[in-house]
Amino acid sequence: MDNLIKVLLIDDSQSDADLLRAHLEEIKGLNYELDWVTAFDEGLERALENQHDLYLVDYTLGAKTGVELIRAALNAGCQKPMVLYSGREDVNLGVTAISQGAADYLVKDHVNSFTLEKTVRNIMERERILQENVRTQMRLFESQRLESLGLMAGGIAHDFNNILGIILANVEMAKCVADESEIMNMHLTGIHAATERASELIGKMLAYSGKSSTTLKSLDLIALTKDTFEFARVSIPRRIQLEFVMSKLRPMVVGDPLQMRQVILNLLHNAADAVNESGRVLITTEVKYYGENSEEALTFLPILAGGYYVRIAVEDNGVGIAQDLWYKIFDPFYTTKAKGRGLGLAAVMGIVKAHRGGVKVKSVVNQGTTIELVLPIEREPVPEVQPTVAKESKANGPEQKSAVPGNSDQGKQKWRVLVVDDESEFLRVLTFILENHGYEVVPAPSFDEAWSLWQEHRSTLNAALIDMTLVDKSGFDLYEKIRQQNLKLPVIFMSGYNESEEILPLVGRGEVQFLRKPFARQNLFEAMSRALKGITQPK
Repeated sequence: MDNLIKVLLIDDSQSDADLLRAHLEEIKGLNYELDWVTAFDEGLERALENQHDLYLVDYTLGAKTGVELIRAALNAGCQKPMVLYSGREDVNLGVTAISQGAADYLVKDHVNSFTLEKTVRNIMERERILQENVRTQMRLFESQRLESLGLMAGGIAHDFNNILGIILANVEMAKCVADESEIMNMHLTGIHAATERASELIGKMLAYSGKSSTTLKSLDLIALTKDTFEFARVSIPRRIQLEFVMSKLRPMVVGDPLQMRQVILNLLHNAADAVNESGRVLITTEVKYYGENSEEALTFLPILAGGYYVRIAVEDNGVGIAQDLWYKIFDPFYTTKAKGRGLGLAAVMGIVKAHRGGVKVKSVVNQGTTIELVLPIEREPVPEVQPTVAKESKANGPEQKSAVPGNSDQGKQKWRVLVVDDESEFLRVLTFILENHGYEVVPAPSFDEAWSLWQEHRSTLNAALIDMTLVDKSGFDLYEKIRQQNLKLPVIFMSGYNESEEILPLVGRGEVQFLRKPFARQNLFEAMSRALKGITQPK
C-alpha cells in the first residue's frame, strides 16, 4: 500500500486521536496522512470537500451522532468511504450505521494495528474496484452514446444525400432548357454550388459515423505523421515551439493515408490554436501494447481490443479543457473555441473508429491538453485496393450524347437499363436524365418490383443502376440474385452512404461501378460508359 492514504478522524477526544495515530504508525508499508477535527459541523464540511480517502466518524459528537453525520454527508455528495468509529459495542448500532451508508463499523476497544490495517485495506480495495467499475460504466456509456450519434449522423447524411441528389439532378436538367437565359443560369449555378458545399458537409458527417469512403493500404503511419508535421510547420505561427519525437520502431498499419493526414493536421492545428505566445506543441509516436480489458485499454473510445498499436499523442501547454467536457469535444458541432464550428474532432473520432482504433483525451485547465490516438498494427500484408469511383464534377451545360457508346447511332436500338430506387422523385428525375440522353429505362421503386421486372426483361436489359438502401431489402441482395442468372450484367450501385464493406472489393476489382449521391450527370454518363464498354450494341 504505497500510495498516500488521507484519513480524516472526526472525534472530540484527544486520547482517541493519539491512539489512532499510534495504530496507523505501527502498520508496515502504510503511507498515511491523518487529519483530525472535533465538531460535527466542521466534520461535515470537511467530508463534503472530498479531499480525504477515508473518514472515521465517532458516534458521540455533542448533541448529534456520527450516524447522522454519515447520512448527511453521503446524501449531500460525499463520495468517499465513511466508517463509524465508536466506543459503544452494539451490534444494532453497527447495522444501523451500515444501513445509512457506512462502509464499516469499528469498536474502539477492539481496534489495534492489525484490525485497523485489515479494515483500511479492505475498504480501500472495495473503493478501488467500485471506482473502476464506475469509470468502466461511464466509458461504456460514452462509447454507446457516440455510437448512437454516429448511427444518427450516418442516417441523416444518407437521407440528405438522397435529397441533394434530387436537387442536383433537377438543377442540371433545368440548365439544359435555360441556355438562353443568362440570369436563370446564374441562379441555377448558385444552387448547384450550394448543393456541392452541402455535399461536402455531409461527407464529414459520414466520416463521423465511421462510414466515410476509405482507400485502405499498408501504411507507415509514423512516417506519414512525420511528413504531415513538417508540412504543417508552414501554417503554424513561428512563435509556437513545435517538437516531434519519432519511434524507433516503424510497423505498418492498415489505413487511408489521406484520412489519417487529415486527422493529424486537425489535431496539430487545434493544439496550435490552444497555446499562448510562448506555447509548445509536441507530437510523440511510439509502438505500445494494450492488454485485453486492461486499465489503459478501457480509457480509450472506443475501448481497445488487446494487442500492439501505433500510438500518436499531440500535446500542448495551452488553455486546457475542463474534465466534464473531455468527450463532448467529439460531438458534432461542439467546440470550445470562440469561433469554432463544423465537424473537426467529430470527424477525427469517426475516422479513427473506422480504422479500428481509439482516441483518448487528457487535459488540465490552464495547463494543457493531450489527445492520443492509436491504430492497430497490421498483422498480415493487405493488398492495396484502388476503387474506381466516379469523381463528382460540376456540369455547366448539356453533355454530348456521343459520350455513351452506341447511342449516337440512330439506326441502332437503345441501351436498356434497369434503374432501382425507392425515392420516387429521384427515380423520376434519373429516368428523365437517362432517357433524355438516349437510354431506354425500366424504372423500379422497390426490391420486389425490380426483381419482377428483371424476370420479365432480363433478356433485353444491358445494365442495372441499383440504389444500395431499399425499404424492403438491400440493393446488394438484388445484385446477388441478378448475378445468379447473369454473371456479366454491368451493375452500377448508388448510395447516400459511401461504399459499403460488401461492395468495396467488387469496386476494387472493377466488377461494379459506384456513385455516391449526389452525383452530377457527367459522372453518371461516365460510369455508364465504363460499364457498357466492350459490350456489343443492341441490334
